[in-house]
Amino acid sequence: FYISQKQWQKGAGVAGFSILGSILFLVSFIILPVFFVGAPHVPTPARVIRKAIELAQVSKDTRVVDLGAGDGRFLIAAGKAGASGLGYEINPMLVWLTRWKIKRAYLQNRIQIKLGSFWNADFSQYDVVFIYGITNIMKRLAEKLTRELKPGAKVIVYVFPLTNLKPAKEFKEDKIYLYER
Repeated sequence: FYISQKQWQKGAGVAGFSILGSILFLVSFIILPVFFVGAPHVPTPARVIRKAIELAQVSKDTRVVDLGAGDGRFLIAAGKAGASGLGYEINPMLVWLTRWKIKRAYLQNRIQIKLGSFWNADFSQYDVVFIYGITNIMKRLAEKLTRELKPGAKVIVYVFPLTNLKPAKEFKEDKIYLYER
């Protein structure tokens, strides 16, 4: 059994690329969210996105914000429905992916994604807030939204309800909660 130097180098290159890819994945999708008090990326199912757009009654005059925008699924669907808005995401790889997807959908004049935390953002200008958060942030987030949202604003939450707030509608089979200010 003989492996030439060229074959050995090619195999080492593939192994090195695999190791680098694994490290990037770990840092981007597991380590960053843990240290920045975020949640790991779990894509929102398409049926949930469709239901959220319907519940929010998204139109061309709607301003949306997606907290923890992930790969931009909600933002892009809202943009295609005519909305304008912004997403916040702490994972630079997901921000890059979402920017690429927004450009590919020709929505860059309507929607954007920002690398960073939403905690210092002002939500008073938005009509719809979409959240697929995690349990440990929901109480603090409910307090922030109660202070900042304008009357008539809607908050759509997937999986983890906002602590201490009663939803206007609850869809237990889909784990979707609609709150209205």
